Amino acid sequence: CPPSPPEDWRSILELLELEQGYLKTVFRYYCMEGSVGKEAAGAMTLLQFSKFSQAAKIPAKGRVDLGQVDRIFLRANQDRSEGIQEILKKKDKKKKKEVVNKDNELVVHEFVAALIRLAHARYREHPSISRRLETLINVNLKTYAMAGALDDTFTERMAEPASQLVLQEHRDKNVRVFNAACASDTTIGSDDNDTTMSLQEWMALCKAPELITADFTIREARQMFVQVNLDDELYVQEDEQNSADELVFDEFEECLCRAALELYPETDTDDFASGIRSFFEVFV
Repeated sequence: CPPSPPEDWRSILELLELEQGYLKTVFRYYCMEGSVGKEAAGAMTLLQFSKFSQAAKIPAKGRVDLGQVDRIFLRANQDRSEGIQEILKKKDKKKKKEVVNKDNELVVHEFVAALIRLAHARYREHPSISRRLETLINVNLKTYAMAGALDDTFTERMAEPASQLVLQEHRDKNVRVFNAACASDTTIGSDDNDTTMSLQEWMALCKAPELITADFTIREARQMFVQVNLDDELYVQEDEQNSADELVFDEFEECLCRAALELYPETDTDDFASGIRSFFEVFV
């Protein structure tokens, strides 16, 4: 028998509290899919939500189809000011012109609401919504959605002696670049913290030396920023300033090394260290 609604709701809240770091990581990861906009890490489009659901293997014959996934996205978009059919456009009667309704994206709490709806539709065999949501998280999200993303061994490659030697040789210069970039964003509304690097500051740094090319795109630079920050949502950080929205210095160094790998593909450990050295000498 299903639990009473209040009991089921308490179980849902306990589950969400337990998994909040993981769910925020999944959300942030898929917000970057195909995006180049400045605020992309904090909002998910319908296309990104659809790609997430397919990557997580949520659609299943006789249970959830892609059309239902789209409808769940629209229903979870709680801040919309119009009905479902009007979500993309609205008419300004005073100005007599059509304007785009910007609220056609999910923020994180709306994404969680959508997950609950998906779980409710996908796992009807379980009597409670909390059990359905737990199954969706453990089976679809943890098995498929983030396959490989959290098992990244790149930091281990950076820890190799040859790589550490190159990093040490260029550390003073990298620190100066990092500090200058952290203080570079002076626009109204920007974070006053000049000891960590924001996404905007990272992107500006990438564009300055013409690093952005066909071999290293804006999309890759943005995904890199999110990739090195994934564990900041999952684990308590010793450094209070080390949030998922900012780079501390060691994360900045990792971003540089990831960029080096994009521009100087390696075949063995020596090539990896050599690529980092070449990148630092040319771009930093």
